[in-house]
Amino acid sequence: MLALIYNTNGSILSVISKLSPLYLCPILILSAHPLGGFTAYLRPYLALLLIGSTLSAKDDIWWKKWITCSTLVYIASISYALYVLHGVLRHTWLGDGATLEKYAKRPLLFAVTFGLAHLSTFYYEKYFIQLGKKITSNTGDTSVTTG
Repeated sequence: MLALIYNTNGSILSVISKLSPLYLCPILILSAHPLGGFTAYLRPYLALLLIGSTLSAKDDIWWKKWITCSTLVYIASISYALYVLHGVLRHTWLGDGATLEKYAKRPLLFAVTFGLAHLSTFYYEKYFIQLGKKITSNTGDTSVTTG
């Protein structure tokens, strides 16, 4: 929905850009907590507003430098792979066992999830994104190089 708003509706985008991410973030966190009550139903819209207001924020805002640090940019770049892989890996032997055993393996689960997410994003996905761009380009060259 946010992508459609960005490409088609300037009036809604101007309203979103006036919202402060610093106020929206705690409300979004509250919507994910059981004490948030009815705000759980608003969670997708609050997330849309938070992301939209962050993307449309002015460049000179003090927190913009913090959210664009290399660590957060890296986590954002592998976030989809983290989302997919953590669900799969927690149902393997890494996430299985008695309580103490399961939590003792948690650092290994964390490391394996991040490692596979890195490989998936920067090698597997990158290859297919480049292939898709080459196929849809006007040159007709479908050879893809990895690097």
